[in-house]
Amino acid sequence: MEQQILEKHKFQFISFIPVYHKHGRRSPVCINNDSHLMHITCGTAVINVDGKSNRLHRGAVVFIPRQTTFVMGMSPDSEMLNIHYQIWLRGGEFLDDKLCLPYVFYPDYFDSCEQKLRRMMLLSENTLPNMMQKASLSYDIISQHLSSCELVKTHRHVIADKIDQVAKYLRSDDCLVYDIEKVVQLACLSKSQLNRRFKQVFGISPHKYWEQQLLRKICIKIEQTQKTFTELAENFAFSSPYYFSRWFKKNAGCSPSSFRNAPTIY
Repeated sequence: MEQQILEKHKFQFISFIPVYHKHGRRSPVCINNDSHLMHITCGTAVINVDGKSNRLHRGAVVFIPRQTTFVMGMSPDSEMLNIHYQIWLRGGEFLDDKLCLPYVFYPDYFDSCEQKLRRMMLLSENTLPNMMQKASLSYDIISQHLSSCELVKTHRHVIADKIDQVAKYLRSDDCLVYDIEKVVQLACLSKSQLNRRFKQVFGISPHKYWEQQLLRKICIKIEQTQKTFTELAENFAFSSPYYFSRWFKKNAGCSPSSFRNAPTIY
């Protein structure tokens, strides 16, 4: 059945991203619109997908279907090589919506995959020849995973379009203030319906999700710029530096200055 369903399909390579987390802090809730495969090539990690937690070490491959929420924490000096892609079946539906790889697996051919991933890292420039080589290498790796693993039928909740739009808006750079009326209007749902359906997908309320995304943006600014905390408070629409500092400590577990002295790479 698996071979038949994959006889005719369309593949799109989206990106290849090496990720390094030097401080092991857990990331906020993440979601990608495309499928991706994360290869743990150094260190250890913990990932929670659909409420199930898995401990990972070198040699693990983590499969995240499109529109699936997850939280990930990585040990110091760990490395993850991440392929983003899409596969459509002959009828136009996404492969992930029908059949899935296991969320976590340890292929015995991992070393050969890592060699291809390292070759992809050398193709740093986004020229057409390099992109074609990256696409070819990623397709080889993904095809090997699909042919070597037993695919399972998908029994997951695919995010409804309206909830997806709400999540995209809450993640956007324009959403610096949580406006429940605007969010409800975007979802075309009542407040109670929105909260219930959003929690079904993300496990948290829209407001908490917005706070986590705002925290992520602020952490990146603290890490990548030398802006003062007064400037950051103004940039992110806080009423005062004092309120900014209190909010940050409540959500990050440390003060902005402590975070700057030991930043986390998200």
